[in-house]
Amino acid sequence: VFHPPWPSFTLSPSLSFAGLCSGVTVTQKEKFLTIQKGSKGNIPCEHDDKSYITVLWYQQNAAESQLKLVAFSVDGNPAVIEDQFQTRYSVARPATLNTSLTINPGMVEDTAVYFCAASKAQ
Repeated sequence: VFHPPWPSFTLSPSLSFAGLCSGVTVTQKEKFLTIQKGSKGNIPCEHDDKSYITVLWYQQNAAESQLKLVAFSVDGNPAVIEDQFQTRYSVARPATLNTSLTINPGMVEDTAVYFCAASKAQ
């Protein structure tokens, strides 16, 4: 049996949000992402309507029922990362329809469900 040198933990991207918003489908394909402590975790997300120019990332950990805003990105502008996440979280937005949330280095306290959402608002 191989034991990794660091404990691993799981980041849980949310499932597809098809049908929650009229006219747009937001999809996170992976159900679970397990990484080792200190490694990089990357959660991709896509949506299917170019008029939804704002993407928002939320975190919900097991101890809390509330969603925490991690970051948001308005098409063509750098992402705004909330203060408590700025040191290790980043958002890539290579195209209007695609984004990803990266946590580097990942820590055990990052274990949570992560939600990606799309909005027409700026």
